[in-house]
Amino acid sequence: RSPCRRCSTAPLAQIDALLAPRSMAIVGVSKRMNPGRIILENVLVDGFPAEDLIVLKPGTDELLGCRCVPGLDDLPEPTVIHADQLALPAIAFTQ
Repeated sequence: RSPCRRCSTAPLAQIDALLAPRSMAIVGVSKRMNPGRIILENVLVDGFPAEDLIVLKPGTDELLGCRCVPGLDDLPEPTVIHADQLALPAIAFTQ
């Protein structure tokens, strides 16, 4: 029996989705340099495919090769969401 009951029931698929997401959305990216733009550029430099990155930016179709959508309701599938306003950028994920 595990000493931590909650630890033993954590779904591994959700942890995998957070650590190795298939797609990712970034909130707070500007066309000028800002923390969201830095996150986007770093993720791209680290090799995350631009076609699997979505930028939440109303009024823009594409930024640095990534598709832009106006809001959360426009995301095509469950997506890891990063926001530049938080010290730890990953704030939400689903299966």
